[in-house]
Parts: sequence; C-alpha cells; structure tokens
Amino acid sequence: MRRNYGFNKQTGDGMTLYDRYRREHKVKNFFPYHPVSIRREPNPNHTRISRLIIRLKDKNNDAIQKIVDEIIGKLPVIDMICSIPSSNACETQNGIRLASQIISKQLGIVDGTECLIRATSRDRSCAGNRSSIDSHMKTMALQNQHLIKGRRILLLDDVTTSGATLVAGAQMLKMGGAALVSKYALGATVYYGH
Repeated sequence: MRRNYGFNKQTGDGMTLYDRYRREHKVKNFFPYHPVSIRREPNPNHTRISRLIIRLKDKNNDAIQKIVDEIIGKLPVIDMICSIPSSNACETQNGIRLASQIISKQLGIVDGTECLIRATSRDRSCAGNRSSIDSHMKTMALQNQHLIKGRRILLLDDVTTSGATLVAGAQMLKMGGAALVSKYALGATVYYGH
C-alpha cells in the first residue's frame, strides 16, 4: 500500500513538497517524467521522453543512446560520472548505468559506475516506498574510493520523485572524498493530484 505523507500535495505557489525538496537539495532533472497511467487510466500526457526513459529502464540500447544524445550537451562540467544502483542488490547492470558508461566514453571522463553499489536490496521507490535519506544510505555502499577523491562527479538516476536517493548517493560520494557532486535525474515525476 502506498503511503502519502503529503509530499505530493500542491502548495500555494503550485509546487509540490517534492518539488521544494528537490530544489532545496539541488536535485535537477533534464525532463519532466509523466507516468504511463493516472489512477489506473492511461495518461494522455505520457510523452516520447517518458516512453524513452521506461525503455532505458528496460535496458533497450536504442533508447539508452537516444537519451544520451538528448542530454550530452546539457551536462555540467564534470570529470567523473556515477549512477544510482538498482534497488535490487543482485542487479548490477541497469539502464542508467549503461547510459552513464556511454557518457563516460563519449566525454572521455572517468567511469565511476562501479563506485556506488546497492549492498542490500530494498523495495523499489515506484512501488510506493518513499524512504528517508538515511534508509537509502543504509542499503548502499562505496567501493573504488580511490577513483572518487577530489573529483567533480555527476550522479545520475533515471527517475526521481523526491530526490532522496540522489541526495543519499551524493552524501556517500562526498564522504568518499568527492570535491563536488551534481545530482541529476533524467526525469522528475510530474504530480497529477493523486
């Protein structure tokens, strides 16, 4: 059962608390992400980019390359890229990691996709598991810390709602010695009043 702690309620300025949380924690996104359905009905706003993100999550190589092509010119100045690991600790290769590896090769920067790993599986956030930063940090671990020290890192996720996973991952990379961590998701979930 999905718990609603009020984060998806709109405030007086038209923003949700999720929007405010992402802004406060400097979590950025390249695109809005429109879910496939709203209250079990097809979402008429489900865009081409939203469909590409879903296909990227399914590790579709064509979608991964199209997403990379869309964002490569919009990236901040970095010398390393890391990605948020799958919620399943056994799934070491996911779509966002594959996209990050392509970006690393195309830009000639350090591939840090093996630095942040999922040590313990957790319920997927899209299944209604909205967790705190601390709970995310308890399920992730750092490895290859020698690659992280002093780097300007782009931490990339596929879709974010609150940004908590990106914030937790960034905190871990900073503890590992990163000079700067820019937190980006391909898409930020659009609120539809549910």
